[in-house]
Amino acid sequence: MKEVVQKKRAPRNRTLTLNAEDILRLKKRLIKLDKPVSSAEIENKTIHQDIFDALEYLPDKFVDLVFVDPPYNLNKTFNLTSFKAMESEKYEEWLDSWVQKIIRLLKPHASVYICGDWKSSGAIFNVAKKYFQIQNRITFEREKGRGAKSNWKNCSEDIWFCTLSDEDRKSVV
Repeated sequence: MKEVVQKKRAPRNRTLTLNAEDILRLKKRLIKLDKPVSSAEIENKTIHQDIFDALEYLPDKFVDLVFVDPPYNLNKTFNLTSFKAMESEKYEEWLDSWVQKIIRLLKPHASVYICGDWKSSGAIFNVAKKYFQIQNRITFEREKGRGAKSNWKNCSEDIWFCTLSDEDRKSVV
């Protein structure tokens, strides 16, 4: 029998590790949407499917907060799903294809946060300004940036904070 060796994590790493009991308990909360649902039907549940397949079934005006960390415009594999870098204009079109669909889900005073890196941040700004009032761009620096063989190390990311209107800003400030 092959021994499974746990990777030694950095001291400040805050990755959660689930035991078998946690996995069984949380699996009971997983659902997949195949018809329109009410907010009560999905409360305290985890929708486990592609957002593009689930969006059409979600109820109108039930979301207070959206925090989305879309694939940055990089060649990257996430578990079994791959994302391929594309021209900036095409990436912007891809962002727009789903951002416009979340508008109907938002309550009037909802907040939206969209993450990006230096390469995707411009496209995020262009799409967000079409649908939202951009309230702020939060830029943070990671202690350990992504390495680069022939360029500067990327160690900062942006989070765009948006609302549906400037009226929402009054309640934030």
